[in-house]
Amino acid sequence: ALPVALAGRLEHEATPVSLDAGRLADAGGGAEGAPVSARGVELRARWSARSLSADVGTTPIGFPLQNLVGGVRVAVPLGPVDGALEVSRREVTESVLSYAGVRDSATGQISGGVVRDEVRLAGAWKEGGSSRWASLAAGILSGTDVLSNGVFQAAGGADWDVGEALGGRARAGVSLAALGYRRNLRFFGPGQGGYFSPQALVHAGVPLRLAGGEKVRWEVGGEAGVNWLREAAPPGAPGDPTVPARSTTGPALDLRAGLRWPLAGGFDGRVELDAHQAEGYQEIRAAVALAWRPATAR
Repeated sequence: ALPVALAGRLEHEATPVSLDAGRLADAGGGAEGAPVSARGVELRARWSARSLSADVGTTPIGFPLQNLVGGVRVAVPLGPVDGALEVSRREVTESVLSYAGVRDSATGQISGGVVRDEVRLAGAWKEGGSSRWASLAAGILSGTDVLSNGVFQAAGGADWDVGEALGGRARAGVSLAALGYRRNLRFFGPGQGGYFSPQALVHAGVPLRLAGGEKVRWEVGGEAGVNWLREAAPPGAPGDPTVPARSTTGPALDLRAGLRWPLAGGFDGRVELDAHQAEGYQEIRAAVALAWRPATAR
């Protein structure tokens, strides 16, 4: 038996992942080049207790590049505020290059596989039917044959319980966020990482969430907002008219849905769908997972 102080919930996950970014454009404008895709299985274990949680795993086995990822989160109660400190290494999943790595068909060299090493401080507190939260984070990003990068982020917001709707409980709120990266590495050339990395971004949005269910849990939500961002020209391309510095303002939309249900033998089935849309950026992600909990954690 585990001591009471160490008792918690243990989960193991194996998640198949398939990425397809189409084919490389031919530099001469002729036929399409090699396909850019990757397939693999992500393995992860998570342990959580009242004041401490941790996870460890790998980016999908079968990708051109694999990384060890994970993190530790410690809850730090500060009176009415639920504080937390988290130290983590996470994969950057914004493109096949940043997530899986891509092999150069001419040289055979593999680049990409970006990870983000981060320290995050967060706090949340409740008052009546409202919740408020704030966070600060700083990180370093690195990958194989990718320039290093740094990022700082601050965010905060609040939401309120607005009652029952469609068989669930609804919440609505406001959110603000700001971040900045040292380098613009969103392109796919030498040294680039293929991930969104503006030198400044400010976001304001209105999040909505509806969740319900008992044995079968479900959730749908989203956020409509506005982004202002500033990007420098990427390293090595100052003055290049094809990749100029820019500053722009435009709408942003996030949508998400999730479903979780128990199965026999301590297994849980999960389905998740996320979609993100902003100027120059579009992402749709779907995931199906099977999680197992040992009998001692149920």
